[in-house]
Amino acid sequence: MAFEDAGFIDSSIQLWISKFHQNHSDLFSIAEKTNELCQKNMYVIDAHNKDPQELVIACLYIRILSNFQSIIILCERGMMPEARIILRAMYEAVFILGAIINDESLVLNYVNEHELDRLKILNS
Repeated sequence: MAFEDAGFIDSSIQLWISKFHQNHSDLFSIAEKTNELCQKNMYVIDAHNKDPQELVIACLYIRILSNFQSIIILCERGMMPEARIILRAMYEAVFILGAIINDESLVLNYVNEHELDRLKILNS
């Protein structure tokens, strides 16, 4: 199979990925080190299930890390517009995380807003 047949999920993309990593090795090195540090930290999160702030912070951290990893995967395949979309979602989560860390009262607003959005989707 060729790229023309399967696009970005074809195995032939591995050649492009290798070349892209070589051409931008400094950036990928920083991204990989950042990812490794964040991935390790994810496993030492000790969020208590009775503390909404801790739970939301842990969930947002995991979402941000997942977004970051998605961006790396998309960038190495040359899918820059798609990476920018995920980056925007990641920034949104980072801003929410910062706000919740700074003001514990915002966590319940965030959870309630999420529930209202969910109900609107279910009702439509």
